[in-house]
Amino acid sequence: APEAENSPAHVDVIEIPSRKKLRQKNLFNVSRCNMVWQEQGDYLAVKVTRHTKSKKTLYNNIELFRLNEPGVPVEMLDTKDAVMALSFEPRGSRFAMIHAENPSASKVNVSFYDMMKRES
Repeated sequence: APEAENSPAHVDVIEIPSRKKLRQKNLFNVSRCNMVWQEQGDYLAVKVTRHTKSKKTLYNNIELFRLNEPGVPVEMLDTKDAVMALSFEPRGSRFAMIHAENPSASKVNVSFYDMMKRES
């Protein structure tokens, strides 16, 4: 749901057909969200583009939902760069992210992540 006055935007993971809410993640200062599903349904990545209070600066973070784990835990991947693309491998736990200092930069970076390798 979008942000409205004092209510944050939120991403809800809802079980079908029961419509039971499995997880809600509140998000503040949101300009837009893009969702990327892992093909097997194990993970959901939500690219959140946020703005500062003045709404003059945009920044990104990725909310990573572990859909098959109890309570649907969510991890946040912070990045100062503009995220141009994010995609999961078809069958597995890894994803790649294309990012750059700004959206019009000629030099881009590609980073790889594995959802099975957690930081301690």
